[in-house]
Amino acid sequence: MIAGLGLTWAAAAQGLPPGALLLARVKAHMREELARLPNCSCLETVRREHQPARGIMRPLDTIRLEVLYSDHHELYASPGDRRFGDNQPMDFVGSGTIGNGHFALYLSEIAGEGSLSYEYKGEESLSGRRLARYDYRVPVSMSGNTITMVEGKGTVGLKGSFWADPASYDIVRIAMEAEDFPPNLPVLASTTSIDYAHTNLGGMDFLLPQSADSRLLKFSGEESRNH
Repeated sequence: MIAGLGLTWAAAAQGLPPGALLLARVKAHMREELARLPNCSCLETVRREHQPARGIMRPLDTIRLEVLYSDHHELYASPGDRRFGDNQPMDFVGSGTIGNGHFALYLSEIAGEGSLSYEYKGEESLSGRRLARYDYRVPVSMSGNTITMVEGKGTVGLKGSFWADPASYDIVRIAMEAEDFPPNLPVLASTTSIDYAHTNLGGMDFLLPQSADSRLLKFSGEESRNH
């Protein structure tokens, strides 16, 4: 009976679309990685640049925040402060553009049980590694991604790609762009990329973000970049 079940599973796996079995393993592995993230904060340093309409891109400032991922939420505090609340990064800056989600929220969205659409694009070379690439889309109806500006606030959809190691099942890079902007947002483009790597914390190994880059371009030509 056990052998029969094994043959049935093998036959079913052979009938899957290319990349489907690997995708299932990557998502399951990333859910396990997210579940084991420790309740410790990390220092996030954001170097911001700004270009006014018809102007030149110049450094704006450097922002430092403590970020804590807990119960599928990102919590923020000033450096050295352990009183984390429901504040967003925007609450700690006077003006300009700053985002959230880089620590674990985008990973959680990709690895979740929701019915996002995925398309396997084969293997690509990235930073000297052969990685499996998947394109995905988060429609506005399923999206929790919002853009808040002086001009207004609105939910947007996302389309993007992620690259996963076919041996370890780690997602090592995400690149995405917003789409379906509501009419009250004067945004021409909004893009984000995040790179992940293993980090040793207290003698244990965790997959954590190493760097992120984002760009927001308005119809006026005004542009903001964060690293």
